[in-house]
Amino acid sequence: MGTNEEHLELLLRLKRCDPMDEAEVTSILDTIDKHFGEKNVDIKIWDRPEPPKVEDTTSDPSTNSTMVRNMCNDWVIRVLKRRSKDMFDEDPLMERLTSMIANRCGRAATGPVSQLWIFECQRKGMESVRLDIREPTFAEADLGCRTWSASIVMGKLLCGHTKGYEREVVVGEAGYVLDLSGQRILELGCGTGLAGLMCAKLGASHVMLTDYHPSVLDNVRINVNRNECEEICQVQKLDWWEYFKDSAKNIDNINRNIPISADRGEELYQDQFENIIATDAIYDAWQARAIPIVLEQFLSRATSSRIYFVLPLRNRYLTEIELFEEEMREAKFELIHMEIVDWRNQPDAVDQDNQDSGRNHPVLHKFYIYRRASSPA
Repeated sequence: MGTNEEHLELLLRLKRCDPMDEAEVTSILDTIDKHFGEKNVDIKIWDRPEPPKVEDTTSDPSTNSTMVRNMCNDWVIRVLKRRSKDMFDEDPLMERLTSMIANRCGRAATGPVSQLWIFECQRKGMESVRLDIREPTFAEADLGCRTWSASIVMGKLLCGHTKGYEREVVVGEAGYVLDLSGQRILELGCGTGLAGLMCAKLGASHVMLTDYHPSVLDNVRINVNRNECEEICQVQKLDWWEYFKDSAKNIDNINRNIPISADRGEELYQDQFENIIATDAIYDAWQARAIPIVLEQFLSRATSSRIYFVLPLRNRYLTEIELFEEEMREAKFELIHMEIVDWRNQPDAVDQDNQDSGRNHPVLHKFYIYRRASSPA
């Protein structure tokens, strides 16, 4: 398991490591395997409280080891994402990184799984919504492998849930009900597609589900077919980096010549969507900066156009969320509604065995609604 001194040295190496330094990444992976290779199979990569700071030593070596394993796990994910973004030729470390993550996530080693989600709809005249969602392995699809908690919160909001859990409204009206029926919708970072499919089931006229990861997109197409939403939903790659990399945070520098070529042969450029939704879409600072640029590109200029986001308030990503809010203000998107949803002690949907999956709600969530600042009330 290693001594406290060895753990501290390893954590310092994680902090200083350049993800593109192949020799150092390999050496750190060797060290992680040496200390935790046999003990780390039960570590979950999902939501958990902020780990203790390195300075907070403890007399219980097992507690300290758990903290170090968790931080190693986070580092492996960051390195995998960075190398997958920046490497164009075959990367010999990618297989090792994905395998290590798979070994740390019990479900990843068991292959894809499917779950039937049943959402009780509280909107007048509408019955419960059933969604058959396939989740691939982490090795297949990176962070898009799982139906994350924020998409479940978005699904419940779309179903008209305004009671049964605490909603602390900070901006806007307390009785706000989200209704996207009849609307044209773009989902950013769709993951397994649950939120976008919910929009389709509740009457959206058109939903385009987008992500950047090819395996995520393949899996979303499966979910679209499983839920018989082919006539409403399209699935297409949308890489925010293509719009962000040359912008220098200047919206006027956006490359507006990058189309989304939709499955039906239609090319979609800027200003096409009346509503844009996203859930759990921020893991890095560059994403927080890129989102307003992507929104500027694709949000319709109609005064009724809106942006709907649900973000989980995980301790480790609070800085990125604050940056996102700042970037939205600078980009002239007006916050017209924001509330804190406390669902930590409530079930979300139920599966086919009538078991709730409250595992998806260990944290608070923020629900945002934005519009272009120039839009009248």
